[in-house]
Order: sequence, then structure tokens, then C-alpha cells
Amino acid sequence: MKRLVMLSVLVAVGAAWPVKASAQMQVTKIDDPPRIAEYVEFGGNTGAISANLDVLVASHTSIRGGGLLFIFDSTYWNSLIMVNQLFGTHGHYLEVGAGFVATGSTGQPDGAGPTLSIGYRLQTRQGLFRLSAASTPARAGGHGWRPMLGMSVGKTF
Repeated sequence: MKRLVMLSVLVAVGAAWPVKASAQMQVTKIDDPPRIAEYVEFGGNTGAISANLDVLVASHTSIRGGGLLFIFDSTYWNSLIMVNQLFGTHGHYLEVGAGFVATGSTGQPDGAGPTLSIGYRLQTRQGLFRLSAASTPARAGGHGWRPMLGMSVGKTF
């Protein structure tokens, strides 16, 4: 019994011993990327240039919509919708996505169909940067799919 009392007193003294505030506070980095990103993709899923809006709908899932009607050449257009899954933390992600893309040009057959992409995504409070490899439907009457590399840069909110 005497040992139990002594042990209890030592534990109580140790718990009450003053320590520096910095030792008491454990600051952790929170993985809370911005929810909305707008960016321009060069190449990638549409095979050309596209303006995109990407919204995180869950902590590691985003929905992306995009497209472009060229101002100087109004005969070409593209559009896409995708769901992306992000694997990683603190703004550095492996991004895997699937969706639908359509491209067209006046006087030529349109290309439309499913699209896939995989790549690296850096999403911080300052902006978004992506490098990806994608499959996109062949345009201009082509058959099948073609691989495309893509690079995206933009702003986050």
C-alpha cells in the first residue's frame, strides 16, 4: 500500500510539474487544400487547350468541367466532364480521373467518348499545377484513341 501511495504521489507531481508552453502545444499541419480551382490545360484530355473549373466535393474527390470555343477560330470547340480521385496529402497528389470528352470542328466529324487521365497534381493556397497523361478520342474522323500529355496551371480559391 505504501508503494502505491508513493507511486501515486510521483505521478501527481510529474503531471503538475510546470513545462514550457511550446512543449505543451503540438502544432500539426492540416491537410485542407482549397476547394475550388480554375486553370488552363494545354494538351491533356481535350487534346488542345481547355479552360477548367475543378471543385473538391469530398476531401479527395473532385469534379471537373471544362471546354473552350476558340475566339480566333470559332470553327473548333471542345468540352469535358470528369471525376477525379486524389491520392496523397498536403497538396501533393496522384490524380486519377475518368469522364467524357467531346471535340468538334466545322466541316469535320466530331470526336466524342470516354476519357481517362493519370498524373501529378500540386494544389496549394497559391495555385494549381498539374502534369498528366490522358487518352482522348481521335478527332477529324479518326478511329480509336490517342494518348496525350497535358500541363495545367491556374488559381485556387
